[in-house]
Amino acid sequence: MARYGWNSGTNIVGNCFYMKREALYGKFSQKELHHLNESFGPSNELIISLQRSNQHKTIDNGILSSTLQQEAKFLASYNYEKNTLWRKQARWKSMFCNPSRSAFLGSAASSLNDTLVQGTRWNCGLLENAFASMPLLQTMCYSYYALQPFYSLPSWCLAIVPHLCLINGISLYPNPWFMNFSCIFLCSLLKHLLEALNTGGSVLTWCSKQRIWMIKSITCYTYGTIDAILKCFGMKQPCFSPTNKVSDDEQAKLHQLGKFNFHTSTKFLAPLVTLVMLNMIAFTGGIARMVISGGANELLGQVILSFYILLESYPIIEVMAWRKDKGQVPASVALLSFVLSIILLLLGSVVLRMT
Repeated sequence: MARYGWNSGTNIVGNCFYMKREALYGKFSQKELHHLNESFGPSNELIISLQRSNQHKTIDNGILSSTLQQEAKFLASYNYEKNTLWRKQARWKSMFCNPSRSAFLGSAASSLNDTLVQGTRWNCGLLENAFASMPLLQTMCYSYYALQPFYSLPSWCLAIVPHLCLINGISLYPNPWFMNFSCIFLCSLLKHLLEALNTGGSVLTWCSKQRIWMIKSITCYTYGTIDAILKCFGMKQPCFSPTNKVSDDEQAKLHQLGKFNFHTSTKFLAPLVTLVMLNMIAFTGGIARMVISGGANELLGQVILSFYILLESYPIIEVMAWRKDKGQVPASVALLSFVLSIILLLLGSVVLRMT
């Protein structure tokens, strides 16, 4: 995997990946098996597995032997294929195949809660790979994915700092810098919109992707980062949180209507609702300040940003205000989020005045 990208290698991410044996190992005759250690390394178990007629029993009553467990760790090490012909000569040319008819159908998480639980687990694992000891080129290959959880840091800053500054009358995007920031922001949105349309999506699909990215940045990216750091320092034991992939009728109906189901745990829902409430308060206060004090030129950028985030947060506002189905926000979560938003406002005002 250290050679993919610039050597026409494929980018293997996720599961449900299938590869022909010959594509991975090449062709060889049975009489050449005793020479395969030179090509595929010193693992005899791997060499034995290359024989199609092999009936080698690896699991006894559902239990993998300790020897095979150690062998698997040995094979999975980053330097196993070093100095082998496999690493020096193995090449394959990847291609992008996207037929109109789905080539493979699988099951994904059916609810927002399971999606965020799964995302937390994935992002924790990605960040653990970033902390692992890998060769430089391999680290560069995986860094795009491995460092993805760190998106949570700028996301939290963007969700809090501009709104606190707005309600306290502090300008972050004064003229003429406002036009530069606006151009970069619009180009980023248009690029994502173009990608969504080119892949057969719609404007609604683009909006949903924007919203789910913002939700993930605040929730599972954040919790995945925290879990990875705690595991790195030995403060949390590895665990696996299973996800449900069975959808019920009510869930399917909400999906068909294009609605989010926010029937999720408080640890995921409370941060989202808190930030939406903070944004609503800041937007209202910013408009009032612009009307009363006349600071439109200085605060216009932050007001526009706040309005955009409100548009993206419409599904959350909807379940907070008038939706009464299974996906609504519980009153206890709404109350907790309101208290947290007030605390953020007070702390932010104190800190900004001190600086």
